[in-house]
Amino acid sequence: MGKIRLHKITLQKSIISLVLALMTISISHAQENDKANMECLYRLSFLKDTTSTVTTDDLMVLRFNKDKSLFYSYNSYTLDSLLCSDKGSSIQMDILANGSSKYGKRIVSYNILKDFRNNLIDYTDNVGGEHYRYEEELPDFNWKISTEQKKIWDYTCQKATCDFRGRTYEAWFTTEIPVKDGPWKFYGLPGLIMEVYDIQKHYSFVFVGLRKSGANITMLPRQYTKSSREKYLKAYKNYIKDPVAFISAASGMKITVNGSSRRKPQKGKSVNYDVMERY
Repeated sequence: MGKIRLHKITLQKSIISLVLALMTISISHAQENDKANMECLYRLSFLKDTTSTVTTDDLMVLRFNKDKSLFYSYNSYTLDSLLCSDKGSSIQMDILANGSSKYGKRIVSYNILKDFRNNLIDYTDNVGGEHYRYEEELPDFNWKISTEQKKIWDYTCQKATCDFRGRTYEAWFTTEIPVKDGPWKFYGLPGLIMEVYDIQKHYSFVFVGLRKSGANITMLPRQYTKSSREKYLKAYKNYIKDPVAFISAASGMKITVNGSSRRKPQKGKSVNYDVMERY
């Protein structure tokens, strides 16, 4: 069984190496530049309550070619794709009437498109029903690479660290997959980032698979509220602090919860969720 597993892993790595080699060939048509070659799957685990050890998990996808990548939640992107389709209106009515359980649980709603040719990040997120969108330059993570190594699956990985917007991160990358990309906004190491987490373990991304893909690397066609990173973060933090007040203010409608126009404060209850980017 051990030999069979080794042969399967070797074959998989050979196929991946071939696909990655083809990625280095220049693409002549701009439309083809929006097509992915590969998809990397990650398990995102994060703490909704930083005073607890219970994590919330989501399956995330990094879809990429040599010029671009799109990072998103599998469940959220699938549902949003349905809502943006010709059947979107009827699906929305079905969700309003019966809930969204049959369409999958929405946990993480942001999408991150990295454009390496133009040195840009295009970021979207649904905050209280409003779809924010902003652009920023690809950030400099100023990685510090160490000699420490470990195995993740069958790949030899090397450790790197960085300080970024209020958090210290440890990342593990492999040069066996020569893609300078990774989950979330992370990129810029000499190989694919297989695992990354902040040292407080509030957030972690762990590699769970790699597969070929020919899907689009584009944002979904919907109406967005143009914003800046700073304005988006402020709105997101306000939403976390008091979702009912945020939605009421954004919609201009009075929203009641259990017969009251405002949430009843719970004694001793506080918001302990901590966003990834603290500033």
